[in-house]
Amino acid sequence: MRVTPIILCGGAGTRLWPVSRVRSPKQFQNLLSDSSLLEQAARRVSGDLFSSIIAISTVENEYLVRKHLDAAAATTEMIIGEPSGRNTAPAIAAACAYLALGGRDEPVVVLPSDQLIPKVDEFAETIADLIPAADAGYIGLIGVKPNRPDETLGYIKLSARDGVGNTRRVARFIEKPSSDDAAQLISDGDVFWNTGIFCFKPSTMIRQFKRHARDIWDPVLRAVTSGTVADGRLRIDENNFAQAPAISIDYAIMEKTDAVVCRPTDLEWSDLGNWNALWHAGARDAEDNLTQGNIVLSNVRSSVLFSSGPLVAAVGLSDVAVVATPDAVLVAHRDQASHLSTLVDDLQPKYHRETHEPLAEQRPWGTFRKLGAGERYQIKEIIVRPRSAMSLQRHKHRDEHWLIVQGEAEVKVGDLTNTASEGDRIHVPAGELHRIANAGATDLILIEIQLGLRISEDDIERIDDTYGR
Repeated sequence: MRVTPIILCGGAGTRLWPVSRVRSPKQFQNLLSDSSLLEQAARRVSGDLFSSIIAISTVENEYLVRKHLDAAAATTEMIIGEPSGRNTAPAIAAACAYLALGGRDEPVVVLPSDQLIPKVDEFAETIADLIPAADAGYIGLIGVKPNRPDETLGYIKLSARDGVGNTRRVARFIEKPSSDDAAQLISDGDVFWNTGIFCFKPSTMIRQFKRHARDIWDPVLRAVTSGTVADGRLRIDENNFAQAPAISIDYAIMEKTDAVVCRPTDLEWSDLGNWNALWHAGARDAEDNLTQGNIVLSNVRSSVLFSSGPLVAAVGLSDVAVVATPDAVLVAHRDQASHLSTLVDDLQPKYHRETHEPLAEQRPWGTFRKLGAGERYQIKEIIVRPRSAMSLQRHKHRDEHWLIVQGEAEVKVGDLTNTASEGDRIHVPAGELHRIANAGATDLILIEIQLGLRISEDDIERIDDTYGR
């Protein structure tokens, strides 16, 4: 029997700021690998046991999900687009509704897109052990034996009763205990980390939603039923979906039901939830340091240092996290890394761009990188891939000036369409329809200068878009 993978791609990953940001969260980053966490998750469920992938993402990041699934050579059945992120319970309900409306009830495995599980074969064997429990009407989950007290993770206390096959019944869930309480739980025994990886039949989970969380199931079912399907994407209806409370599957279902069993394992696993977790999961040097990027160290121990741009030189430090991107630097005690989301919340009112938008952003047609900005202007380097085009759009609050620095462009401004090449300049007044496409066989590169009273990525009215945004 094959299992349908459902990959949850909607997390924000604020505890890995400044690398992870709202518009480019951690599942799209290359951490401890030359491929993204989402690519690794897709490859994890690409073997003979698994059928085509269903991915769940915010509408805003659908194109990133598609790009990373394609990079993993994954076979994707559907990308379900949430109008807004509402945590894991509504997302899982949406996937169950989609399958049920199609008359399907094969076992599924729900997995986050941002975890590290190096041993793919062992993972597949563990999922296979959960299938009999799923067929018997249980929700099976993977529990991992803790190797340290960790106050950022959820724990599962197992019952003395056996489940189906190699599973055990779950006595209770303990969500993020203090370090002392976590140490006591581990000492007491029969406690495992909750990986958030579940195996069940959709009909089983739907019964649990109807019994314990009808306020989620009813609006989500309406949202999926009234959604639109095109080009391998299901766009959920926004108004109905907004009526479902934003809540995790653990709080909504798992802590309330008696239909949960756990497959306890020694699986090598990390949720990579913060920089301290990354330090524990990565390969460290002789001084117990984990480094990535352009790093020079002298007398530094037990630290994690990451740079996606500038040279970072550190002297005489221990147990710290130093993370540098082109526009932000984090310095923290490594043990305090789990509290970073609170800091990011505090930063957002004044530093909205630095918490939400990386300097370099991916788009379906290519990338852009911010070179400079002021109160009434912004400068970007834009790269459009061959055979790709931006949407036909206009802006209410800004003019745009384009300078072609490489390649050949097809440019539409108003009713006129012309070609442009290196050295050509194009002016786009506010309110004018415009589009630029790559007419050549190599990357098209241009410099864009935006001028206006309001400079924002939200000031885009799309009239026509190849990518369905």
